[in-house]
Amino acid sequence: MVDVLGSRLTGDALLFYSSSTMLNVMLMLIYSMSFHKDAMRRLVRDGKKVFWIGGSATYLAYVMVLWACLQAPIALVSSLRETSVIFAMFLGVFLLKETISRAKIMVTLVMVMGIIISRLY
Repeated sequence: MVDVLGSRLTGDALLFYSSSTMLNVMLMLIYSMSFHKDAMRRLVRDGKKVFWIGGSATYLAYVMVLWACLQAPIALVSSLRETSVIFAMFLGVFLLKETISRAKIMVTLVMVMGIIISRLY
């Protein structure tokens, strides 16, 4: 809600999220260099590709969510966003061969019910 409000106040999802992300980066860098130097070294040495691809994809995906909230009602965007979690679960099961547990099934059913209820009202 805070990010959507910030995006609506500035009128620009990319500007708002870029600004808040830069602040987060500075704070996390200070924290990481203070308490997790080894993890930072491993990230720089071994994780460049995953870091850049995953970080860029995550950043762009969230900017798109904020932009969508500028164009449509938040409830509609949120329900669509929650369906992506369901697709991610299916991708994990079918492509990554993860096991599907009763807990995953229950969470998926609860999310589907929430999506249906939010669309009805």
